Amino acid sequence: MSIQLSAKIENGRSGARLAVRAGDAVALHAKDTAAPDAPPAGHWTHQPNGSAASSTLDASTGAELSVVMARSFAQSGAYRFIPDDQRVVNQPAEIVLTARPRWWVTTPHAARLLALLVGYVAAACGLLVNWGGGSWWNSQTLYTVRSYGFAVLTLVVFLWLTHLLGKGSAEGKSGLVTLFVGADLRASTSKFQYVAWTFLIGFVLAYIAARSSTAGTPFVCETESSGASTKNCVPPKHWDTYLLLLGVPAAAAVVTKGVTAYKVANGILQKTEATENAGVNPADLARDDHGNADLADIQYLLFNMIAVAYVAAVFVGRGTLPAIPPLLVGLTSTAAGAFVLNKSLQTNRPTIRAVAPSRITPGAPIDVSGQNLFPDSTNNTVQVKVGGAQTAGTKRDATTVRFTAPPGMDPSISTLSIVTAAGTESDSYTVAVVGLQIIGWVGTAPQPGEVGHLQVTGLPPQQEIAAPVTLVVGGRAQAATVTNGDASEIAFTVPADVEGPTQATLWWNGLASDAATLELAPTLQVL
Repeated sequence: MSIQLSAKIENGRSGARLAVRAGDAVALHAKDTAAPDAPPAGHWTHQPNGSAASSTLDASTGAELSVVMARSFAQSGAYRFIPDDQRVVNQPAEIVLTARPRWWVTTPHAARLLALLVGYVAAACGLLVNWGGGSWWNSQTLYTVRSYGFAVLTLVVFLWLTHLLGKGSAEGKSGLVTLFVGADLRASTSKFQYVAWTFLIGFVLAYIAARSSTAGTPFVCETESSGASTKNCVPPKHWDTYLLLLGVPAAAAVVTKGVTAYKVANGILQKTEATENAGVNPADLARDDHGNADLADIQYLLFNMIAVAYVAAVFVGRGTLPAIPPLLVGLTSTAAGAFVLNKSLQTNRPTIRAVAPSRITPGAPIDVSGQNLFPDSTNNTVQVKVGGAQTAGTKRDATTVRFTAPPGMDPSISTLSIVTAAGTESDSYTVAVVGLQIIGWVGTAPQPGEVGHLQVTGLPPQQEIAAPVTLVVGGRAQAATVTNGDASEIAFTVPADVEGPTQATLWWNGLASDAATLELAPTLQVL
């Protein structure tokens, strides 16, 4: 039996060492040269470029394997077919796929970007150039229409370009989402203010630039000359105000992002992601992660939207950037400062206040009370670490977690902590952990040499017990067998030379119970 590998790419290229591009679909095929009509049975392995280890590919049984090359070229490397028949030659058949990046200008993504830019330039020339169409084309009304058309075209092209850039990233998502949405997949208040002012001022400047090009009016208003118009131009004395309106939201967005990232990394603040398929909810602009109205967010949003509406209304009437009342500018800046201060003071680290009962026995229901145990109102589960073991806990109310104490706890680790849905762990809370424990005989006490049944606690369910269970009775180690599903009962043979009462200790997986005194039935002596 001799295995031969072949590969075919969608464009027809083939060979034992292929250069593949991102997006290429490659079909790998294994053939037994001695029996070409009978596909060999076996599996495929993959050794990535730069790695010394190979891994078996899931769902790769059979002589055929399909590979689609991702942008990261993670699928490049050596592919080997390992037949089930071990009589094959020692060296497995191998085929190598090497990464061959496309020239940027030849990718479909780049082609769309270039087409968009070429179309934009062509449309802009059509709108801005005076083609000598007579008075109807060069009238004041048409100047206004053409200028608005150019401003709308510029805004649409910018949005579409942002969308395409996002689609070309590793995640393949629309870039428009990142303009308004934070890392937690919720609408970001700070980003929204920044984007709103950027779009508005960008639209106004595009209009004024088009008006200057078509009608020949100055871009900057000539306010010093008598009778000079202040319409369809940029006032020279208002730049500082608009730089402030652009700079403050930008600074607020950067500072809040940095503060939030620092707090999350240090466990001071819990942030959970919104459900990805739920879409962006505009209500998140004015509320916190719990869905409650946030006054700082509302104030920041309200004052900026009033200022944006004022500028937009004056622009529509006069075609220029108006002087904004100092009170309105002051309110937007003050609201931005309050917004950043509110974010810097926020903390919701999980804390534990009480555990009831504080003596934790395997299988017992335990209630943990505290604060900030559920940072996300849609997630009602947490992880509980207790006595070196871990188990799931569920929400009983807004401040209480209930869990069932897990088996296999180590009494020497007398701490309990909560790991929330955000992945943040609370400080440890001291508890008394009861591990393995011998309760007593099930039924009557056996005689020495007989099989006895003991009730115990602390062992995991029967199907999860991999390590042997041992009972040390009177200094003699005896193998024990779990006799029921919840591992609350074990059976063992009492040593024949042990007399009661005697001490017994239960051992499992390196853990030991406290010594328990066992009574034994007396041995009948024949006279």
